[in-house]
Amino acid sequence: MKYILPFLIILCLTNSIFSQAKGDLFRILSDEYSALTVRNDLMRDAKTEILCCTYIIEGDEIGYSNLRILAEAAQSGVQVKMILDGMGKRVPLEMLLYMKDQGVQIKIYNKKNWKRPFMLYRRLHGKMLIVDGQYCLIGGRNLDDQYYRMDSVGNFLDREVLIRSDQAVDEARQHFYEMWEHEVLCTDLKGSFNPADRKQCQLILDSAALTVKSQLPLLRKVRGVDMINPSIAAKPTANPVHFAYPSFTRRKNGRIRRFNRIDRRVTHALQELVAAADSTLEIESSYFLLTPGWLKCLKAAHKRGVRIRVITNSATSNDLPIIQAVYANRRARYRRAGIQLYEYCGIRTVHLKAMTIDKQIAMIGSYNLDNTSEKHNTEVVAWVKDPLLALQQQKLFEKNLALCQPSGGECPASMSVLNEEQKKRKRKVKCHRFTLAPLAGLVL
Repeated sequence: MKYILPFLIILCLTNSIFSQAKGDLFRILSDEYSALTVRNDLMRDAKTEILCCTYIIEGDEIGYSNLRILAEAAQSGVQVKMILDGMGKRVPLEMLLYMKDQGVQIKIYNKKNWKRPFMLYRRLHGKMLIVDGQYCLIGGRNLDDQYYRMDSVGNFLDREVLIRSDQAVDEARQHFYEMWEHEVLCTDLKGSFNPADRKQCQLILDSAALTVKSQLPLLRKVRGVDMINPSIAAKPTANPVHFAYPSFTRRKNGRIRRFNRIDRRVTHALQELVAAADSTLEIESSYFLLTPGWLKCLKAAHKRGVRIRVITNSATSNDLPIIQAVYANRRARYRRAGIQLYEYCGIRTVHLKAMTIDKQIAMIGSYNLDNTSEKHNTEVVAWVKDPLLALQQQKLFEKNLALCQPSGGECPASMSVLNEEQKKRKRKVKCHRFTLAPLAGLVL
């Protein structure tokens, strides 16, 4: 009998350890150091497959260092597939052909075609990195120095999430292959690689990798004090992670049919979450131009007693003055709907796409609350019902809120002195509000 009790205690502890090892993962990556190191580690540790799609890939240190890791993975026998947006790829063709020569398979999403001008609105905005069918990284960050605080002029405030979930990652993988196998939307990279360019391309990639490596200590130093503890972040979630994406296929007469138009399942999924909210809703969105459906949804939430707070860009922090001008013309309408607006006054530009609902649900993705995300772009979002993770995201919201002005109010006194870039943005927004914005507002 005296041996049974210790045995039962050991057995319970063992079961507890195994239960923690299992389950879904939803790791919030708010600072650039964590986001970059997690991304690089995922790609370097890949064993069988890397699937990557992005809206923007820039010919800079971040863009090239990512390409270098992917080329090395392909050379080691990992199957590497990339989908790049036809308008967002900003890497020279010679470099992409070099990647193809190294074994990386590349397709272009909706490449420019002036015979189909209406397709210019439909962009690959959902960013995903899927590794070995086990992990998926999604969020707002593109492969560009500005998204990792490495640009000398302007940088973005952004967020990503690392997911481990059999169902959610399978759905992400299915979404990738729906695009990859779509003969109209995704086309093969055209062109032949010139072997004489190989050495130059290798030098560019190697130089970028060294630059990024030298910047890591600085990124680690400036990361926020509220950076989520990795040991806490590695714990399984309280509930399964959910993933939503737009589909390009449908079943008709027992057969799979492909079509070019994007469905609105991401919008519907998010609106269902908001419709179930009963106390609080915190939204962080870089572009806040509500469609009639979203305005109706938020109005209904306000009438139920839900407190709605939104952080978006100000006239001094935006990266697209025309969109900011349209938003400024609609602010009064949003306030009448019960939405509390806060505009970011920091040096960086808000590029966040996140929601925290009822202090219970945390959502992160690529989806902005605007017309293009709802009707035209591919978007991906993930969410989980977990009070601990919702609290972590709410703390990030409150931290950003301290750097905001209420709609129509003044920026904090410590931010009253504007740099030249901020002054230029403010002038453009003021000019656009009464010139281009009324016309642009008809389509945005």
